[in-house]
Amino acid sequence: MKKLYIAVIVLMILSLTLSVTLILLMPEQVPMHYGMDGSPDRLGSRWENLLFPICTVAMGIGVALSAKAQRKKGENSNEKIFLVTGIVTMLFWVALSLYMMISCVKHGTLLPAQDGATGIKPILGGMGILFAVLGFFMPKAKRNSTFGIRTPWSQSNDVVWYQSQRFGGIAGIVCGAVVLLSAIVLPQTPAIIVCVCACVVWFIVTLVASYVYYRKC
Repeated sequence: MKKLYIAVIVLMILSLTLSVTLILLMPEQVPMHYGMDGSPDRLGSRWENLLFPICTVAMGIGVALSAKAQRKKGENSNEKIFLVTGIVTMLFWVALSLYMMISCVKHGTLLPAQDGATGIKPILGGMGILFAVLGFFMPKAKRNSTFGIRTPWSQSNDVVWYQSQRFGGIAGIVCGAVVLLSAIVLPQTPAIIVCVCACVVWFIVTLVASYVYYRKC
C-alpha cells in the first residue's frame, strides 16, 4: 500500500516539474480555450497553465486523504481501490495537461494545421479508457460516501449498494468502450456528441437501476 501512496506523490511532483518546464518553453501568449472543431478561440498568458499542476496536487491530496480515511475505518480493500482509481484518474489528468502544453510548445495550438491532426479525439479516447477502468473497480468497492454510485437508495444497505455498483460498473465499461470507439472511427464533432450522450445515458440508467434495486430489496 505504501508504494501506491508514493506513486501519488511522484505524480504530483512530476506534474509540477514538467508543467513548469513546458511553460517556460512556451511563448507569452498561448491558446487557452478551444472550439468544437479543436481550433483555439481564446489566447491567454502561458502561466494560466499552472492550473493543471495545481489541480493535480489538489487531486493527489484528496486521493491520499480519502484513502487514509478508509484505512481508519478498517476498510483496507477500499483504501486500495481509492488509491488505484485515484492514480488512474491522476494519470489521465497529467497526460491531458502535458498533451495540451506540449502542443502549445510545438505548434502554438492544440490543432496542428500542417498535418490536419485533431486535438480533441485523443482526449476522448483517454476518457473512454478512464470510464472503463473506473467501471471495473466499482463492484469491488464496499459501501462508502466517496467512490461509486452514491444515491440515497444505494446507501440504504449493502445488498443494494453491491447491485448498484455492479450495474454501474458494467454500464461504465460499456460507456467507456463506446466513447473510445467513437474517438477512433468518428470525425471529431460527432465523437464529442457521442461522448456527451453516452455519459448522460450512463448517469440516468445507473440512477434508475439503483432505485429499482432499492424497491426490490
